[in-house]
Amino acid sequence: MCAQVVELCERVALLTRHHHNMLFIVSLMPLVERGCYLRCVLSYVFLTQLIQPPPDIGSFLEIQVSTTK
Repeated sequence: MCAQVVELCERVALLTRHHHNMLFIVSLMPLVERGCYLRCVLSYVFLTQLIQPPPDIGSFLEIQVSTTK
């Protein structure tokens, strides 16, 4: 079940990149035991998404840094 929950949360995380929308999606989870578990996993996935830049931005920054040297 754990792998399915993580996969589901990763797919839901693809819906948005804006932090207010992320908060809204997490708040939609029900306040029962399974919903709380989904909230925790989904929050973790969203936080890692916020911390790690998307791959296209990272490569763009590397190109800018290498061309300015």
